[in-house]
Amino acid sequence: MIDNFLRPPRTATEWLADIARVLATLLTFVLLFQLGIFEAGIMAFALPGLMLPKFMGLSGAADLFSVTVILVAALSNIFGLYATIPGWDLVVHAVCTAVIATIGYLLLARLGLLPMPEAREYTAAHGLIFSTMIGLALGAAWEMVEWIGFRFTPADVMVDYDDTVTDLFADALGALIAGAALARLRVLKPPRDA
Repeated sequence: MIDNFLRPPRTATEWLADIARVLATLLTFVLLFQLGIFEAGIMAFALPGLMLPKFMGLSGAADLFSVTVILVAALSNIFGLYATIPGWDLVVHAVCTAVIATIGYLLLARLGLLPMPEAREYTAAHGLIFSTMIGLALGAAWEMVEWIGFRFTPADVMVDYDDTVTDLFADALGALIAGAALARLRVLKPPRDA
């Protein structure tokens, strides 16, 4: 996986994804000095999610899509879009969880714990079941992070029962769609390019 991360970009989408990663890293410091530690912390929290697609050897398009979605999720929090655009929270939960569940499944497959989507032993059930489980587990972890933010920071974090349940429903839907897509979409670079 480290070879994937260290490999220089070759295509326009790979370049754009790498540029987005560098800009997000720099933005973390800008946010720290311009807006404060809370906003910088949100961006710093997103940085591992921006790096994982490259480690996993995602195709340029899948890498760029993943980085864009995770950046949109973080920036939506920083700039208050979740509170100002009705339904935006649910859309971002579904799409971001689809991305993260896909990466999570592929990470477990790379570690030999699950079959790769192109493997003979892979079935659609693998993607559907495990992506949904990964998405719900990570969604639950995120809801705990939201609660910690609500409880222990001065930030205005919306936490209530309806918000938590609808967020988890969107997470499950996004992860289920990701699981179905795993069998049909080629999100990894071909072995010779990875």
